[in-house]
Amino acid sequence: MNAIGELEELLSMSTSKEVETYNKLIAGQDEFAIFGANEKFRNSGGRQSTKAADSRSSKKLSLQWMLALARVELGASVSMYGHVNKAFHSLRPTQFGILEYNQLVSEDARAH
Repeated sequence: MNAIGELEELLSMSTSKEVETYNKLIAGQDEFAIFGANEKFRNSGGRQSTKAADSRSSKKLSLQWMLALARVELGASVSMYGHVNKAFHSLRPTQFGILEYNQLVSEDARAH
């Protein structure tokens, strides 16, 4: 949770030009690509879809998407192991990445 808080603080102190620079750095690294639940696995065997894997337009590459994914993963861990009611609501973004977070949570809910 500290890393998420630190990134939120960084974003709150950054200019829009600086945020754009962060996102350009992230966009240049494929290992930071985030795929939604609907794009990641398309067939019932659990094998990754080559269409989704090769589609550059489905990749989400930004600090906001990274924060959103970190919050979703943290929410899942806290709800599973911390037995916290409404963990996803208590870990919602304060200002940055709220749209991305909402999209990931919605996609994951539909996928399960």
